[in-house]
Amino acid sequence: ALATAETSNQVVFTIRLWSHKKQVLVELQRVSGCCFFYQQTVKALFRAAKGEPERRLSYNYSIPDCVPQESPEETKQCVQEGIDCASALLKKEGRFDSHALAMESLVHITNATKCRTFAAHCILCGDFLSTLICLVEASRMERPGTAMQGLSSMEEEHFRVMHRHALAVLANCLSALDDSGELAHVLKQQPELSSTTFLLALLDDVENATDRPHDACQATRCLCALVQTCSDTKSRIVGELGGLPALEAAHSQGICRNAYLETECQKLKLHL
Repeated sequence: ALATAETSNQVVFTIRLWSHKKQVLVELQRVSGCCFFYQQTVKALFRAAKGEPERRLSYNYSIPDCVPQESPEETKQCVQEGIDCASALLKKEGRFDSHALAMESLVHITNATKCRTFAAHCILCGDFLSTLICLVEASRMERPGTAMQGLSSMEEEHFRVMHRHALAVLANCLSALDDSGELAHVLKQQPELSSTTFLLALLDDVENATDRPHDACQATRCLCALVQTCSDTKSRIVGELGGLPALEAAHSQGICRNAYLETECQKLKLHL
């Protein structure tokens, strides 16, 4: 048996299963992506193949008293500097590597445990929002017969990665603001986050869970935060936008292909 898989951090690999003396041999081969992430994935898959429990490393090292503690203001300053650096990288024209590094930085900043709400405010209420929304909404242009067909393979891959990072950043920001109870205020300031075109783009990613399950997972996270805060968005997704069939299909894909997608779809269905 042969299958091709991809992780959320763009590591693509093949899995081959061989039968030998009433046993199953598992062979993995990296196709593309980061070697380090691939090695971590290989270890997890081999443990699962042998029936071993998942290992979660937890380090609880205490910080010595002699080490000065960072104040909340200093932490916010560091976050702001990181966001400013990402902004400068995004403004470099024709530099795919700089753009990808900027988006990866934003993913890590918004996924951090400290100052998530502050980072979300800086990103969604700043110049980044238009860029993120453009990257998400442009995914609907990927269909055959559209302008995306004129791009080179390298440009298409770059856009695919940028699109996934944009979804992750938006999902992290919306979730952080939803947890802090500040999302409703931000939605009033930034109506683009609940616009019809943006919601349709998210539902389009959910609908394409078969081809892009990781994108569908992040899009579902965005929708879940929005429907929990805005009842109007909830009614539009269920009614005029007809999002329930796409959600059901994504949930089915998650059950057999992506556990995170399954979990996020279940959460969204509970709020619809």
